[in-house]
Amino acid sequence: MQALYQLDIQGAELLGRLMAEFFREMEGDSRTRQLAWEWTSGTWAKVSECDGLIGGSTIRWQFSRLSPVDKSILRLAVYQLTSCSDIPPKVIINARTGSVVMNQLVAVDKCAIAHGNLSVTISSEKQVSQPEALSGGQTVVTEKADVQVKSDKGELMVVPASASLNDVVRALNAVGATPQDLLAILQAMKAAGALKAELEII
Repeated sequence: MQALYQLDIQGAELLGRLMAEFFREMEGDSRTRQLAWEWTSGTWAKVSECDGLIGGSTIRWQFSRLSPVDKSILRLAVYQLTSCSDIPPKVIINARTGSVVMNQLVAVDKCAIAHGNLSVTISSEKQVSQPEALSGGQTVVTEKADVQVKSDKGELMVVPASASLNDVVRALNAVGATPQDLLAILQAMKAAGALKAELEII
């Protein structure tokens, strides 16, 4: 964070000096220092792309009004979410409030879960897209997923998309699932191997 802050204030010409001085003198083992350098240099290499994503997501707030510290935090977070596939996915849920935080888009597999008056069904089917003859295109196989959540009141929420935990959480919230419902369902999905992430409860 400190290195990204300094780059934002002093400019890209500082990058070489950071590697020579800052990252060699900082505390931690060599692997930690190497990882810090990779994240810093990687984030700075894609700073324009990260800034575009941040600016497009702000609501009633201009990107230029963000402080250098806030920009550094957001840039690193966006870089890790979009470019660091080696970071294992993790889901944190607050058992009291039902708040769910994910460090990246978390995939879910096909499953069906019944909990109290709620049922959750996640299904998927492969779709094949073939190009016209002699067009030079390639056949592409994609997977279309449906997430369905139903309550005993007959309410049904269908989320057509690629199956992700975000779809499941949104659908559960739409039919009024309690924090305890959400926690129990995520634990069941994890136990069944349908939740492709580490689950931490706080």
